[in-house]
Amino acid sequence: LDQLGDLTGDEEHYEKAIEFLFQVHDKQPDAVHVCYQLGLALSHLGELLGDAESFQQAIYYLEAAAKADMEDEAIWCELGYAYLNLSELARDPILPENSEELRREAEKKLLRAAQLGSPDACYHLACLYSLSEMIESSMHYLRKTEMANFLPPVEE
Repeated sequence: LDQLGDLTGDEEHYEKAIEFLFQVHDKQPDAVHVCYQLGLALSHLGELLGDAESFQQAIYYLEAAAKADMEDEAIWCELGYAYLNLSELARDPILPENSEELRREAEKKLLRAAQLGSPDACYHLACLYSLSEMIESSMHYLRKTEMANFLPPVEE
């Protein structure tokens, strides 16, 4: 259902996936793959709706998955991406430190994913550094993404 939500952009598919995954999580609270999938679905819903609460919930479950499996690059990448998205929603000219703190967390998680070999994390790091006006760092990770042949299509 989460993947169907990705294809259709329909929040109902994400909500159904989340509802189902919560039920599975109640029965298997320590299952890493359930925490990961639940965090992923919540993050996708947060991205679709621009909803900070969904990202906060996603981070909770992705943190649990990362704690249980410290070597899974996909978990670390999604966790960093959720922090990055939340940092953009939290941007406030009066209190910029909130967004900056979230960006620092995103950077830590994405660097871990990149160390584990995630080309997707390199692309997200390029975006993070671009948003932070750190052009040299952004270009470094953009080149790494290009060398891994992992740049998204121009249409995106």
